[in-house]
Amino acid sequence: MRWVATRNDERRTVPTMMAALLLAAMLAVPAQADQAGPAQQPPEPGERPEEIPAAGEDRYATAAEIATAAYEGEGADAVVLATGEEFPDAMAGASLAGALDAPLLLTPSDLDEDGGLPDAVLDAIDELGADTAYLLGGDGAISEAVEEHLREHTSADDTAIGVERVRGGDRVETAAEVAREAAAQEPEAGTVEIDGEAASVAFIATSEDFPDAVAAGPGAFATGAPMLLTEADELNELVEEALEDLEVDTAFVLGGENAVSEDVLAAVEDRVEDVERLADEDRWGTAVAVAERLSEDGFDFPAEGVGVATGLDFADALAAGPALGRAEAPLVLADEDENGELPAAAVELFEDRGCTISWVHVFGGEKAVGESVREQVLDFATCLADDDAQPGGPEDDEDDDE
Repeated sequence: MRWVATRNDERRTVPTMMAALLLAAMLAVPAQADQAGPAQQPPEPGERPEEIPAAGEDRYATAAEIATAAYEGEGADAVVLATGEEFPDAMAGASLAGALDAPLLLTPSDLDEDGGLPDAVLDAIDELGADTAYLLGGDGAISEAVEEHLREHTSADDTAIGVERVRGGDRVETAAEVAREAAAQEPEAGTVEIDGEAASVAFIATSEDFPDAVAAGPGAFATGAPMLLTEADELNELVEEALEDLEVDTAFVLGGENAVSEDVLAAVEDRVEDVERLADEDRWGTAVAVAERLSEDGFDFPAEGVGVATGLDFADALAAGPALGRAEAPLVLADEDENGELPAAAVELFEDRGCTISWVHVFGGEKAVGESVREQVLDFATCLADDDAQPGGPEDDEDDDE
């Protein structure tokens, strides 16, 4: 059983958290509030999954909406803040968010022309009741002016927020320092049970792009496992040190050889007992490979729900990771190709889980995840009778044998 630290630093089982997320999401959609219970039951043939939207007017408002919905009725003692202008620090932040049981908010790197931050960011902090904000990255990622603005911010009860900054000299070192902070906050962070034995796990992804790492965000949050970043062609010595310091014995290398080379994989294998590459032909297939692994031993995500975000931009997927991790649901990247079709790997996952998926959490507005994408996802994830063909899917086995 994975853990998540609660506001009282107790342990809570994930099914309870999943129910809380579903209830919060349904509360955010009043017309469907009375369906919160049935949405957790296996769908009947012909029954579409429940669509749970999460979108704001921009990436900061969307992240705030995701955060407050995930913690509706509970609040959070802390929030993790990362710049919404770049992806590396927020990718690493999922593990710290998990160790703290805290949502991830995105912030501009600097104050606006009026000397402020987006209302959505501060309103989310107030609504969550957070008393500490963990800023990820150095001054170039989140300026000192933003830090000071947060320190000066007071909640409705005139309580000032505490600010902690976790930083390194660059994105690779920051990710390593975030991993160490997660371990300091929760000594069992990253410890899971694989084959009946305790294992200390870590994810390793390229520091140069986002899709592979964001797909593993839910797993990093749910287990507190570090997300370490490295260059594509050489294992950074800072990653080597972190693997040793954190006593990692199981590593999941994310992405194909273009993302993380065979030389890097071999270097990880020299330092870690068990290493597994999670990859496919492209970012969409890799996200599905990660989703499938999260349903297996060590993570054991159930199949009741799934999150969907665009794989062409990073902001919504970054914020989605902790919310989905709290619900123990994977993130699938879904975008149409030039023919208006979803990636084949995503379609296969939706079809395979069609009679187990009861809800689909869609992150981002229609510019990010268009109506056609949403409709295709819901169609492919609809539970069908055994003798029905899935929309656009292959014919049944009997026909194939004739």
